[in-house]
Amino acid sequence: MVRVNKSITINADKYKIWGFLSDLSLGLNFNRFHKEINFNRSLSIHSDQEIIVKHNFGFGVVDMNLRVLDSIKYERLMIQEYSNDKSNKIFTHKSTFEIKDNIKSCTLDYLVTGSFNNKVADISFTPILNGVMIEELAKIKSAIESLENISNTSKQKQYSPI
Repeated sequence: MVRVNKSITINADKYKIWGFLSDLSLGLNFNRFHKEINFNRSLSIHSDQEIIVKHNFGFGVVDMNLRVLDSIKYERLMIQEYSNDKSNKIFTHKSTFEIKDNIKSCTLDYLVTGSFNNKVADISFTPILNGVMIEELAKIKSAIESLENISNTSKQKQYSPI
């Protein structure tokens, strides 16, 4: 079993972070293993549409299903990615994003648990997943803080007609 937990501080409030995470079409694109995400429209956590994510864990591209397991608005989002194919190249896993409010910023905790159902593959994959999660969190932080800066800049540039 693989279990990797990472955290990052984001200079934004929990509402902006939740808005970003709850639009899965945004957040899912920052995972290096996700090669293609198939859905019909903007994808929210309350969507009932089938979501297929093409993954490449280093063994070739594999279609996996995605579903939201749990969500608590402004606090936690848990998704599962799985396939009916039970081969060793499938990393069936759960990803949990938890937002912890720190007044002027928030900490985003990111936990991934899963398995290839192969002990050797799990052990060798753990440091790779560790690096990918750090990269993904940095990209999420940058995207959210960029949105924060854009909204703050537009407020500052409002001109009075008088």
